[in-house]
Amino acid sequence: MKWDLDKIFCKKEVLSTPTWCVPSSVFCALTFAIKYNVPTRIAIFKLDKGTDHAQAQAYIGEDWRYLTEYWNGTSMAAKTYKKNLPATEKLEPYVYYGLIEFLQQQSEALHLNF
Repeated sequence: MKWDLDKIFCKKEVLSTPTWCVPSSVFCALTFAIKYNVPTRIAIFKLDKGTDHAQAQAYIGEDWRYLTEYWNGTSMAAKTYKKNLPATEKLEPYVYYGLIEFLQQQSEALHLNF
């Protein structure tokens, strides 16, 4: 018997969600680690009680540089940038995670099983 797995397991609806700092920082860090073979990390900022912000950094030359994602006209891409904080914020990160460490931390914090 042949099974039609598409009908059994896949719904045809389109699912969509906007991104936020966590997946964006993972994308940027992984992209730079693969493309440029440089150390990357995730900088964590405390915005207010219960709200943190994550942004990737790559070690380029002798500096840790912030990264951001953007649409290059063909696909999503990552580039060096500035801190992605509200203009009024002059915060510094309170902790840094390596990429794998950050993924593990997020997995535990969000009770993800993958």
